[in-house]
Amino acid sequence: MRGLELGTAGLVVVLFAIGAVDFGLQILELGTSGRVTDPQTVVGLIDTALLLFIIVEGFLTVIAYSRDESVVRIVLGAGLIAIARKIIVIYTTIVS
Repeated sequence: MRGLELGTAGLVVVLFAIGAVDFGLQILELGTSGRVTDPQTVVGLIDTALLLFIIVEGFLTVIAYSRDESVVRIVLGAGLIAIARKIIVIYTTIVS
């Protein structure tokens, strides 16, 4: 069972690394193209950043579970981040 937990944690780390590189490339592209002030672009960056926070919370959940610690607080935090992410994206879709 420990191997499955470590494998899951490793997969989450890989997903975070891919997301972080993608986020960095998005910022670089926006900086060079001059579209960094576009509101939809900023919302896209916020969406990606919040998704990275959710991935981190998933990693923390796996680590806490493997240590037999309570995961309720971490899962609630991830849920709140996910709700905030959806509210931001839906609100900007309705407004624009």
